[in-house]
Amino acid sequence: MKLHISHRSVYHYPERVRHSTQCLRLTPQSSRRQRVLSWQLGLPARASSGRDPYGNCQHVLTLDYPHQDITVLATGVVEVDEALADDVDDELAPLVFLRQTTRTAPSAARLALAQRHAEAVRQHGRHGALSLAQALAEQPGAAKDSVGASHALLGCLRALAQPARYVSGYLSLADGGEVAHHNWVELWRDGVWASVDPMSLAPAGGGHVKLAVGMDELDACPIRGLRRPSMEDMLRQAQHSAQQ
Repeated sequence: MKLHISHRSVYHYPERVRHSTQCLRLTPQSSRRQRVLSWQLGLPARASSGRDPYGNCQHVLTLDYPHQDITVLATGVVEVDEALADDVDDELAPLVFLRQTTRTAPSAARLALAQRHAEAVRQHGRHGALSLAQALAEQPGAAKDSVGASHALLGCLRALAQPARYVSGYLSLADGGEVAHHNWVELWRDGVWASVDPMSLAPAGGGHVKLAVGMDELDACPIRGLRRPSMEDMLRQAQHSAQQ
């Protein structure tokens, strides 16, 4: 499936700021299941580019003038192999993705639920994880968005000693060919990263375009503001250091 993507992202501050720095993970990379034919970011200023610790393509955008909104336009063409729901890379050892974070650590109720699905996950991998995702979705107070649902599933899989990572990307919508930001999970099985979408309760399909991976949303979100210490913060820190 060839996807023609044009997506506008807006980062909004509650009030005008004089300086801001944003970390952008809005550039997909070619892999076994997706091929980037063209890609371009429309930014309000020049940004430095590189790779983060997870191998994601990352841009750092700094604005040194008063502003309240930051608009980024991502456009490009990505070809996705609909027959492949798994991916491979060697950026980090899979065991790195056993670590829980404050956003993924499961509650006692979720931990008990995970244990009831432990054998299914161990024997059947993705299919067991999909059953676990469905059970999580049926719990009272279950997450209704892809961020929360992905965090819940990640926490349970890691509690079962199953390496799993957070994925952010685009999902092609059925109506009009539009895309939206979306999140899902990949678990390490038999030498590949097997995808699980906890919202659709299915593997990632031809409409899923991967942008970034990480331990949780903070590592992989498309746009993340990096706070710059104010003069008051720096003076407070200097005073604290002088008193030690």
